Amino acid sequence: MVKNCCGILVFNNFFTTTKLLLDSLLSQTKNDNYIDVIVLDNGSTDDSLHHLKEYLKINPFFSLKISQKNLGFAGGFNKIFSESSGEWNLIISSDTEFPKYSINNMIMGLEKCSKQQKILCPVTNSSGNAQHIYFDTDEKKIILDRIPNLTKQGSSELMEIYRADFFCVAIRTDLWDLLKGISEDFGMGYYEDFDFCLRAKSKGYNPYLYEKWFVYHQGSASFGANKKDLSLLLKKNKRVLKDKHKIIEFRHRRNDILLFLIKHSRKLINNNLLTKLRIEYLQHDLPRSPLKKIIWKIKIKLLIHYHLKIV
Repeated sequence: MVKNCCGILVFNNFFTTTKLLLDSLLSQTKNDNYIDVIVLDNGSTDDSLHHLKEYLKINPFFSLKISQKNLGFAGGFNKIFSESSGEWNLIISSDTEFPKYSINNMIMGLEKCSKQQKILCPVTNSSGNAQHIYFDTDEKKIILDRIPNLTKQGSSELMEIYRADFFCVAIRTDLWDLLKGISEDFGMGYYEDFDFCLRAKSKGYNPYLYEKWFVYHQGSASFGANKKDLSLLLKKNKRVLKDKHKIIEFRHRRNDILLFLIKHSRKLINNNLLTKLRIEYLQHDLPRSPLKKIIWKIKIKLLIHYHLKIV
């Protein structure tokens, strides 16, 4: 049984987005003895802190921490988790929402983890890796309405993935302490989650995915920079990552999903909704090159008929 989980939400400005997350957590955690939710205002420069304090007066179920300056993604979580005593550390990005039963499903997943399984992540509507589940709409309400049926059909087994996206992830405290938290070499953010997973893998601890746990991800709302600044930050941090790790795969999302389906073809419920949505995504997101497009379509056919044996 999970003894205790410390969930940390770090945000900088954009309280309107953060409030949606807090509302989604409120009904699932206020009477929960397993999860302590701590909210860190990471140097907000707008009126977000004022609105947060007013929110917590009405809903005094979360703890509040304040940083006068923006510590960045890694610095914010490192600051709070250095004081936590839970068995698991739960990273929560401010541009996420927890659908009904999401916390319960997360706890089910954590209870399935062996001592060797120290990183657990959910499926989502928006990520750059195998956690991504394709939806034919961007309408949040439609997506959230589909989640109960989606997670009901998900596999009850934990499945290894190459890397975890840290918009939301649960990490055992002993691994967090072993790796000394998230590296702050990446400044305000991007690629620090990839770095953490690679360092964990070097110690023999791979990240795992639990299909019955879904977290909605708005995507990039937690970064206030413009597109040009984000592009420069991505390029800079990619170089930092390459310098730190000599063996690394930069997988396109479609390749990561394809490799995930091949690796876990025996564990997946082949005709369930999640598998079908992944295949639909692979058929939708084609390479630009005509030759690569032909090769990709052949790979999908082999996946469907040989690995998944869907007729």
